[in-house]
Parts: sequence; structure tokens; C-alpha cells
Amino acid sequence: MKILLCCLLLLFSSYIKAQHPFGPSEGGKPEHAVYIELLGGAIWPLMSFNDTQFDNEVHQLFIRQNSGMAVRFEKKGVLSVGALVSYREQGVMFPDRSKLLLKSNYLNFYMPIEKDWCLSRLRKNSGPSIVFFAGPYAAYFLGGSVKDQQHDLTLSSEQINQWDVGAEAGLGFRIPTFSIEKRSNLYLKFSYYYGFMNTHPVDIPDYSDDQLNSYLLSKTGTRLNQGFRLTLSYEIALGKHNIQTFSAGGDGKRTYKKFIVF
Repeated sequence: MKILLCCLLLLFSSYIKAQHPFGPSEGGKPEHAVYIELLGGAIWPLMSFNDTQFDNEVHQLFIRQNSGMAVRFEKKGVLSVGALVSYREQGVMFPDRSKLLLKSNYLNFYMPIEKDWCLSRLRKNSGPSIVFFAGPYAAYFLGGSVKDQQHDLTLSSEQINQWDVGAEAGLGFRIPTFSIEKRSNLYLKFSYYYGFMNTHPVDIPDYSDDQLNSYLLSKTGTRLNQGFRLTLSYEIALGKHNIQTFSAGGDGKRTYKKFIVF
């Protein structure tokens, strides 16, 4: 039992000495890697109005949700390219307009390009890093609603344009977890997105209710999606992982025990 405890102690101390808490002390990232990312977070949605009755209205901030998954290809010392699919909730609230609340939900496709800057000088490419990312997105309208003190209406593509296209950029903080060869990361990111397409429908329907017409429709004005997104994700590397070995124990002269760490 004492021999086993000594071996475990040697193994643990050797591992701590050889490894940085945020990743490996030698080698750092592999030359290239593919990551699967599971993500979730909060959105502070906004809408930009031009030539409408809402141009100068005061917005009330509220929180909506965002969740999805992504695939990211990373090449050591170069850029990363990702493909993200997420469920994104958009909306706007006007407290002075009978508490008008417009919600719209999207299936969001985003292709960011990322650049990492490692924060550790001693263990380059193996410690936590600051990330800048930017890229285009396309969002498909899934449905929504408009509510005030008098109305509660479900929205379809007749009231909101089916597609929204724009760009998103932001900063992130990537933290390797306690694993060898940086096989997984925690990734916290904050971004701003802006839509380029008018979300008012091309074919203008007509409601018998003039107030709903004024809320939802505009033949000349524009309504653009925008907002801030805070996301926490967990990245898992795919593919084979390197095997590291070291020797410890024995009598200190001729015999040694080899430990294999995956």
C-alpha cells in the first residue's frame, strides 16, 4: 500500500511539474485541430428604425436567449474558421407605446474567422488566449409575436421578411481545461451583430386594425435587426490525441517504471 501511494505521489508531482494548469508545458496546441462547440447564452436585442414612427422612440432593454452548436477548424499560428448554427431570439420593446413588445425568432447561420493571442509568454499556444472574431451571418425567420395592452398576434413571414443577412464581430476569452494537448476549452465571448436587410415584408398586407398596420408595416421605412450577444461555450477536439510518457519510481539507478498519459 505504501509503495502504491508513493507511486501515485510521484506520478502526480511529475504531472504537475510537466504540465501547466491550463494545458501542456511542451508542444501546446497541435499543428491543426477540429473542434465541436456547444454554446448557449443571452442576447440583448435591438432594432434600428429609419423613416418610421419609431425612429425616436425609447427602447427598453430586455434579455432573450441563444443556443446552438458549431464546428471550428484551427491551424496553429494561423486563423481559425468556424461554422455555427444557432437558435436566436430577436425583439424590441417600447414602454411608451402601450408596452409594445415585438418578438422574432431565427435560425442563425454564422461563419466567423478567429485570431487567437496567447496570454502566456512562457507557454506559448498552451495557455488562455484573447480571441478576435468576425464574419457574415444569414438568419431564417421561424416565427414571432407582437403584443401590447390590446393585441396579442402571432407573426409569420407575411409580417416579417423571411431572411436577414448581416455581420457579427466581437472579442472572446478561450481557457483550456485541465487536459493534455488542449483537447477542450471553455470559451466566453461578447459580440455585436448588425443586419443589413429590411425586415419589413416585401408584399405589404393590410390589417383592418390601423394600429397593427402602424406597428408592423412600413412601405418606405426600414427596420433592421441588431444587438449584443454574450455566449459561453464548451469546445471539444475531434481526432486522435498525442500520447505522452515519462519515467518515475524504481530504485533510482537501473530500474524505472514508465507511465503513459493520454
